[in-house]
Amino acid sequence: MWSPRLDPLLCDIPAAGADHAAPSVYNLQARPCPPLDSTGLRLPPGQGLPLFSRDHALGIIGYLKKLRDDGFRRRQEELRGYLEVATPVALEADRLYQEWREAVAEPVQDCQKAANRSAVYWWTITEKLRSFEPLAHPKSADRYHRLFTDALRNASQGSEVAKNGFRFNKFSEVSRGIGYLDEYVKLMAEAEEEMGRLVRKYRLLEDRS
Repeated sequence: MWSPRLDPLLCDIPAAGADHAAPSVYNLQARPCPPLDSTGLRLPPGQGLPLFSRDHALGIIGYLKKLRDDGFRRRQEELRGYLEVATPVALEADRLYQEWREAVAEPVQDCQKAANRSAVYWWTITEKLRSFEPLAHPKSADRYHRLFTDALRNASQGSEVAKNGFRFNKFSEVSRGIGYLDEYVKLMAEAEEEMGRLVRKYRLLEDRS
C-alpha cells in the first residue's frame, strides 16, 4: 500500500481522511522540501547548505587531476610504444645511407659497381618506406611520422635516380639523385629534433615506476 512515509521527497501529502483525493504520482502537487542536513533531518527554511562545500570542491579538483594524469600516462605509453618501433627503423636507415654514401664517394672508379650498390640501397630503403609509412602512430607523433616518411621517400627517389645515372653514365642524373638524398638528411635531422621535443614533453626517459 502506498504511504507518504515511504517517499521522503513528498512533503505536503494530505492526511488520511482529508477531503482531497488520494495522491498519485501523476497529479501530486507538492511544495518544495526543506534541505537536509548531514544527519538526514530537514533544516528550517533559509538554512540550506551551500551547493558545493570546500571538501566537495577539492574532491572534484582531485578527480579532474586524476583524469588528466591518467590521460597523460596513456599518451605517454602510446608514444613510447610507437618510438620503440620507429627508432630502430631510423637507425637502420641512417646506417644504410652512410654505407651507400661511402660506396659511391667521389671519385667513382666503377660506375657499374656504384649502380649496383645504389640498386641495393634503393631496394632496401624502399622496403623500409613501405613498412613504415602505414605504421599506426599516436596523434602526438603526427609531425615526427610525417617527417620520417618524407625522408625515406626522398631516399628512395634519390637512390633510384642515382642508380640509373650511374648505370648510363649520366652524371647530371647522379647529381639530381644526390639532391634528393641531401633532402633526406635534412628531413631526418628535423625528425630527430622533433623526437627530442616529444621525449622532453612526455618525459619518456623517466623511470616508468
